[in-house]
Amino acid sequence: MTMMSLTHDQLRTVARGVCAVEPVETGWTFRRLPQTAMTHYGSVEGQRIRSRCAAGVVLDFLTDSDVLAVQADIGAGARPPAFFDLYVENTMVGTMGDDEAPERVEGTFDCGPSSGLRRFQLYFPHVRIPTLIDVSLRKGCTVRASVPRPVWLALGDSITQGMSGTYPSLTYPALAARLRGYDLHNAGVGGAVFQPESLREKPVDNPALVSVAYGINDWNKGVPPDAACNMLTRLQSFYPDSPLFILEPIWFARPDRDPDEKNALGLTLAEYRSALATVAHDVPGARWIEKESLMPPGYRFATDGCHPNTLGHVVYGNNLATLIPPAPEA
Repeated sequence: MTMMSLTHDQLRTVARGVCAVEPVETGWTFRRLPQTAMTHYGSVEGQRIRSRCAAGVVLDFLTDSDVLAVQADIGAGARPPAFFDLYVENTMVGTMGDDEAPERVEGTFDCGPSSGLRRFQLYFPHVRIPTLIDVSLRKGCTVRASVPRPVWLALGDSITQGMSGTYPSLTYPALAARLRGYDLHNAGVGGAVFQPESLREKPVDNPALVSVAYGINDWNKGVPPDAACNMLTRLQSFYPDSPLFILEPIWFARPDRDPDEKNALGLTLAEYRSALATVAHDVPGARWIEKESLMPPGYRFATDGCHPNTLGHVVYGNNLATLIPPAPEA
């Protein structure tokens, strides 16, 4: 089979959820955060790695090819899995990778016969750092970027990044964005808290929707609920016309933790949630979404008692999609 590779210019044109597509010696990396945010997260090794993972990165284009080949080196990450998911006309046609810490992912998707241009969406690994070596299609096919959709900026911690879901297209923000017609820009970073220093500049221009989902790390680390006010104020100064949704921290019940445990500030998690809700309700125009509307409690949905598994993310994403507006028409 004779194939043709997407060029750097084509990759830059079709990439969604990125600030930059950067050439390296063996291929390309995809940076989803502004450089100031990367510097901020770079001071802590765990967050440095998590900020470089490709959560929410998608190649979105139209083609009449019947095959798509991928080759990528897989670097460090926050969890072992590394998968590329492919959708054709909003239908998942396959996934490629491994959940046992692969160092390389390569193979070819059979996309079925084509009688014309179809929309392809290739989702990148969300909890590993991929270096893309090659994406190729059948030689002679047509390739052009899909029309950009309105952008949803999702800010948050490890749950927004997608831990501990296995497949990048089924994390809660990816699923909800697809259902509601947005291009997702996932700025979730494992371990992050309400901290204005992570927002020294706009991650994107003019998002149609902004969501914020921090809290469990804040409670664990003893960050005062009032700290959320400074970050939310900065967000509103960046995006005064963008609808803002603040998501309550979801169910948390690790087996080794006392449910009535207090943090360094003397707050239980329930008390922290209540205080955060008060802060959120004081933000003009913001909508607070309660945890009961997002994901049921239970180890069936979050096997580690904190991060949703794949099922939990699917439930969370489907529920959230009913609570946010559809993407506005251009």
